Amino acid sequence: MPRPRPPLPAPLPRDYYLKNFQHFLEFVFERYELLLTEPELNFRHRFEALSVDGQRLYVRLCARRGPVFRSDTIHYVEIGDILRALDELIATNFAEEIADDVPDWLQLMRKDELLAMLPGPVAHLTKPALVTLVASSMNAARLRHQIRCRMFSLGGLDLLRVYRLLFFGNLQQHLTEFVLNDLGVNAYEDYEIDAGARSVEDREVIDELLAIEDLGLLTDEIIATGDAAALSEIGTLLEVAGCAPGRPRRRLDRLICRVARQLERKARPAEAFSLYDCTSRPPARERRVRILASSGEQNRAVRLCQQMLGKPQDDAEYEFAVRFLRRLLGPEADRHAGLPDLTVHAETESLKLLPVQGVSVESLVCLWAEARGYDGYYIENALFPGLFGLAFWDIIFAPVPDVFFNPFQRGPIDQFDPGFTQLRRELFDQRFRELARPDRLCRIVRHRHTEKFGVSNHFVNWQRLSPELLDQVLKSVPNSHLLAIFHQLLGDLRGRSSGFPDLILFRNGCYRLIEVKGPGDRLQVNQKRWFRFFEREQIPATVVNVEYAAPCETSESGKGDVTDVYA
Repeated sequence: MPRPRPPLPAPLPRDYYLKNFQHFLEFVFERYELLLTEPELNFRHRFEALSVDGQRLYVRLCARRGPVFRSDTIHYVEIGDILRALDELIATNFAEEIADDVPDWLQLMRKDELLAMLPGPVAHLTKPALVTLVASSMNAARLRHQIRCRMFSLGGLDLLRVYRLLFFGNLQQHLTEFVLNDLGVNAYEDYEIDAGARSVEDREVIDELLAIEDLGLLTDEIIATGDAAALSEIGTLLEVAGCAPGRPRRRLDRLICRVARQLERKARPAEAFSLYDCTSRPPARERRVRILASSGEQNRAVRLCQQMLGKPQDDAEYEFAVRFLRRLLGPEADRHAGLPDLTVHAETESLKLLPVQGVSVESLVCLWAEARGYDGYYIENALFPGLFGLAFWDIIFAPVPDVFFNPFQRGPIDQFDPGFTQLRRELFDQRFRELARPDRLCRIVRHRHTEKFGVSNHFVNWQRLSPELLDQVLKSVPNSHLLAIFHQLLGDLRGRSSGFPDLILFRNGCYRLIEVKGPGDRLQVNQKRWFRFFEREQIPATVVNVEYAAPCETSESGKGDVTDVYA
């Protein structure tokens, strides 16, 4: 079956980026006008008052790395007079000329320009070293005489950040989403967006999200410098921070865990413990247990493990509590009723293979199997989540109220919330009844793959999900195995979408999942979880431990040929 190709996009109109920006502003204005401050409201009005060339230049610069620019690097054929447009931006506070900021000037200069300002043999120096030399030997007046262009910074970016947060619901996505969508690089599902759908309903939430983002950026800088005292100050700020439930709380909790972990690494366990105590987000309780155990407070560690067992946040927290409780209690652990055995009884094989420069150990095993007549694919976490995304595509993008609020979402906003499945329970139950017929599963998956090829879906990695792989899976993997995996995924779509085996091998209508472990590697916790599931559901899966052979040795299998499992 040939790989379907999305149609080539039509040539973009000259002002496509400006029209996108105007739509972006209008979209936010229509939905969030009552939540915007006066400067934020005026931002749109001031932009609309610019000349067309002024608007074009501002939007073009917003898409470039800045915020400082030099005029001689700006060339756009559709802007008639760049310098005149720049003067307009400066006059209206959309840009600011840099008159005497030597560090900013020097950062924008090319290495050859810096070399021309310095006497002697300095060409071997790095650009940062050259910048330091020039800065120490030349004042602003002399440097200005050397520079033959205008230096300026872009304004309004703090206001634009608010618009971006409201439009996307996050600060990770950028206006380049419009361009990539127009070019056909990123395509998105055509889901319904309610006229009044908003990612934020309260101004306080906007301010909290922005403040948390600022703290996160500051944390990045502090971690990079290794300043333990400054990190401790950030921890103190986070410890007393309060915010609304939902996204602000989740993002604050994530930052709390990150800072607390860094405090642990800086040998500040008491501060880390206090910070972890502010949240129940995993792995906060796990880290508290570890800190208590390492400081000799075993009884407190045991009680916290028991609390985790009684009401775990996810699979990982539950399994940690089981394992650590066994470690803390020792021989007495088996007397605790209901403490499960998490031992993995995975089928294991060994291979001795010649290493190949630039070839991963997983690819080596795949090539080794293919040389013996098997079809092998390196799938890792792409196959089963991808099949899930195809089989339940329409349910994932079902028109549920208040889950879609902009055209660039890879899934609904509640996709990883505990209530995602329950809110769509009837749809999922009906689909599982349909998929119980193998022919129905095949038709749905193949149809979705052809119809939606290239469209963004959080679960579907199009590059790894080829038609050839789909054909093999749908012919060789029993329907009951696929449905069992889908049910398991639905129990925790975020936590269970990883940890799958690296490879899948096919021959004679049979299949086997292969987790490849190179020298010194071993199963991770989430991989063990899936292997216990495979054992329970009788899904064929093997761990292959690879040992590298010396060049003079013949590649051979150890305990047995991994392909013997098909016999």
